[in-house]
Amino acid sequence: MLEHQTSRRDVGLDLMKGLVTILMIVGHVFQFYKINRPGLVVFGEYYINLTTFSAFMFCFGYACSLAYFSHKSLPRTRILGGGLKVLGAFYISAFGVDLIFFGKPFSTVLNIFWFSRISDYSEFLLSFAYLYALVWLWGRVFKKMVGNGYLVLLGVVCSLAFTYGPWDKIELMQLSPLVGRGRTAAFPIMQYLSYFLVGAFLAHRKIVFDIRVLALSLLGTLYFAHFVQTHHHLPQRFPPDIYWILAAYFPVYLYYGLAQKLAKVKNIFTNFCALIGRHTLLCLVASNLGIFASRRWGLININQVSFPCAIGWYIFLSVIILGICHWLIKLRERWHHSERIFSQGALWPQLQSYLNPGLAGAWKLGQSVIRKLKRRKKMVGDTGLEPVTSAMSRQRSNQLS
Repeated sequence: MLEHQTSRRDVGLDLMKGLVTILMIVGHVFQFYKINRPGLVVFGEYYINLTTFSAFMFCFGYACSLAYFSHKSLPRTRILGGGLKVLGAFYISAFGVDLIFFGKPFSTVLNIFWFSRISDYSEFLLSFAYLYALVWLWGRVFKKMVGNGYLVLLGVVCSLAFTYGPWDKIELMQLSPLVGRGRTAAFPIMQYLSYFLVGAFLAHRKIVFDIRVLALSLLGTLYFAHFVQTHHHLPQRFPPDIYWILAAYFPVYLYYGLAQKLAKVKNIFTNFCALIGRHTLLCLVASNLGIFASRRWGLININQVSFPCAIGWYIFLSVIILGICHWLIKLRERWHHSERIFSQGALWPQLQSYLNPGLAGAWKLGQSVIRKLKRRKKMVGDTGLEPVTSAMSRQRSNQLS
């Protein structure tokens, strides 16, 4: 997911994906370990829930514009490969939730294969698998849309209009990642498609700051804030209503601008975020499985932690999980390096780089020995002198006779 493949990577995009991935991992830690949480942690969980998936949709649209829509012909094979990779990650994470965390029987888990059951904390991966299918089918339409600002605006309006659909009446679970289904926890891509379109548009036009985009994003978030102030509660999340969708407009644009600025800075934080962003899918699946296992088998039991230590425990757990993700990334990079060495056409050049210095040295040594032997033979032929060893052997043979 979101692992774009271009000749030259967009560091700003990697930074944004890394930042959003870290926020999602921290949000999952907040949700799985519901200890005596202070108000700051509760607010952080709500904020992450409001903004994270929307930011991933923006990043996916941006990456599609760079990796797919920039070609004359749509690279459908690459799109299909990316979709299958995300689908495989969904199956791994979903089986991990049901078997490891909830301990469900394997017969029940089989329903995951045909999406009649969508496991918690894995539904966002299935939404991206559906989005890959949508790009595979409608890639040419999206490519034409992102080249025209008015068409993008029309697509945003149509996406927001989907929030008013009668999705509560839908009973087919397989439609939940597309348009939603009642109160089922799902991230319907049609309602979130505005983020995808805006991300692809900004990538196509190479826009970082635009006063019109800033004003519209701020207007959308203020509309959400007015709803919360008036009703004193958050808007509906499953399926999302228009206020929930609009909430993340300004934060996501802020993430984008901040990531583009940080792309010019090289330090430990930016390098780490970019590394996480290049391996988003691996980090999300690995962190989910790690959290599931720790809760299921009681590896970490902090439900009785007192209030002053709660923040420290959340930070500690997040750092441990991110450290494991970093280790897995380095392990994956080493594996890919070894795979490239032993792949066809890469083994012999690599062996040559190791063998050539040794072969050259052996050749020089052999040439030196041959030259010395030739000089010695020439010297014996010119002076009539025999080598000492041959004279001694002939003298010994005469004595014996």
